[in-house]
Amino acid sequence: MLALEQSRAYLEQLTNGSFLISKNGERTNVMTIGWGSMGYLWNRFVVMVPVRTTRYSYELLKDEHFFTISVPKKGQMSRELNYCGTKSGRDVDKIKDLALEMEEGSIPVPHLRGAQFHLECKILYKEEINPEKLNGLIDLECYPQKDYSVLFYAEIVNIIE
Repeated sequence: MLALEQSRAYLEQLTNGSFLISKNGERTNVMTIGWGSMGYLWNRFVVMVPVRTTRYSYELLKDEHFFTISVPKKGQMSRELNYCGTKSGRDVDKIKDLALEMEEGSIPVPHLRGAQFHLECKILYKEEINPEKLNGLIDLECYPQKDYSVLFYAEIVNIIE
């Protein structure tokens, strides 16, 4: 029961606004996410995050194997979440602009110092949303620009609190 309650708490915090950190070579980017899911799949604890193919984070993630999700305490880091959700890493260095401090973990992608907890994730599967199979209402509400997401399914290899 405790694991279920803890999973619910993690998921609630995750969807209140979190930071997805991606890295490719020397390029590191921080993006705000508010959608995702957690569960048990393929005998592993997994998180699924959608990233639109138009996002800079997608460019960094598409050929990589890891990402980190840093989850702030509810109500904290709202300025940073807003900035990272409205600016593109193609145009600005969000880490530098916000003076964010990154910390190394057990995977090759850092996490954000100051967040409440971090999920270190290893990508297991990627799939682009097929609009022909998507509910029409969701397509209209969530993808009016037809900029569909790739769903990244990743094993949670470590949780740092």
